[in-house]
Amino acid sequence: MDRENKPMPDLARDIEALYDFSEEYMSRLEKLGKRAAAQQRMPEKELVLWTAIAGLFYYVNPQSEEGGRLLESLQPGTELVLRREPDNPYDRWAIAVETKNHEKLGFVTRYKNETIARMMDYGHRFEARVENTDETEKEIPEKQRAATEQMILPFSVWLIA
Repeated sequence: MDRENKPMPDLARDIEALYDFSEEYMSRLEKLGKRAAAQQRMPEKELVLWTAIAGLFYYVNPQSEEGGRLLESLQPGTELVLRREPDNPYDRWAIAVETKNHEKLGFVTRYKNETIARMMDYGHRFEARVENTDETEKEIPEKQRAATEQMILPFSVWLIA
């Protein structure tokens, strides 16, 4: 049956269905547009390094009440702060690892810090997060770890694009 011979109520129902579909379609496009705009505002991140904090026990005493409490608070996903120390007398590429409350935990190991330090010096931004110990040990075999890397507090370093 062609359109001219269709009864009017069916044609009206088809038009109404088409209108409803177009409204839903436009609504979805609008939501996608908002989602795309939100994604453009969010910085993209790229994993640069999985490592552990060098010198952790120099800065945090796990035997003390305060040190034990601090280590317990650093659960996987906890954000850490990377702070460049260009005047460090022991390592010109030193990058301190701190909590959000500016408590120094140690450093990015000197065997893995130069590239990140150079990028920080040129204004690149990085984000660091505590990782799960089990996952990190799978990712970083012992023969690829620096001598200063104790996998007690592994963390990841992300480049913010």
